[in-house]
Amino acid sequence: MPFYQLVAMDLDGTLLSRDTIITSRTQKALQDCADAGIKVIFASGRMLSSIMRVAGNASYLAGVIAYNGALIAEWPSGRIVRERPIPNATARRLVADLKKSGVHINIYINDTLYLEEFNEAARNYCRNTVVEPSFAKFDELLHRGEPNPTKILIIGLPEVLDVMTEEYRDRYPELHVTKSRPYFLEFTASGVNKGVALEELARKLGVPRERTVAIGDAPNDLDMIKYAGLGVAVGNSFDQVKVEADLVAPSNDEEGVAWVIERYILGDAARLGTGPDRITSVSGA
Repeated sequence: MPFYQLVAMDLDGTLLSRDTIITSRTQKALQDCADAGIKVIFASGRMLSSIMRVAGNASYLAGVIAYNGALIAEWPSGRIVRERPIPNATARRLVADLKKSGVHINIYINDTLYLEEFNEAARNYCRNTVVEPSFAKFDELLHRGEPNPTKILIIGLPEVLDVMTEEYRDRYPELHVTKSRPYFLEFTASGVNKGVALEELARKLGVPRERTVAIGDAPNDLDMIKYAGLGVAVGNSFDQVKVEADLVAPSNDEEGVAWVIERYILGDAARLGTGPDRITSVSGA
């Protein structure tokens, strides 16, 4: 049995190429993991239904982390085993504040994306994630007894969102605020992140922390990269993610996930030792 027993990976900017596909080499590497008894986990900010469309009929998956850790689901059933939404009162106050900033707002309830308007930002988002939205006035949506939102996401200029990140962290200590793309800022309940979700799922699957691998590219991946026994940033990652990672792999377009699996989980480097301290340099392709 290989030393590492679980590998969790982000989708956009990490597993998926810029064309939002999983290459044949990477598909093979993921299946090779499963065949070796290694648990494969998708960990994304995406909706559960969107992740399931990416996964298709994948037989290699052992579980799914969606909404930046707000939801954990079994695979292939998609049965939700844990969800931690934003309290409705907090969501109402947050949306009212966000509307003053003029940013585009997405609200996610019951694995449905709700929009107030279908502008260019919404069209691009729905096209890239293959999501069919529903439409509602947010004031009515959040006051009509619907379940609490799983996540709220805003789309805006990167420099504007950089300022809003710190502003809203200070203003809403009851929320977890993080960026997943330069133009996406995401809000979940306090204590919700991919690292916490990975810890929960690894425990459920019986995998100790030191035998986990996490691969990502963006600030919303940092918590799971820090949690994992081996934390990996792909080459196209935010600089702050590369600094925190144990290892820097090739980019998503250079099949960085396959590279990590082939070299450090199943390949020669995996047989050199039994932990991440054997990695002494940042590596490229």
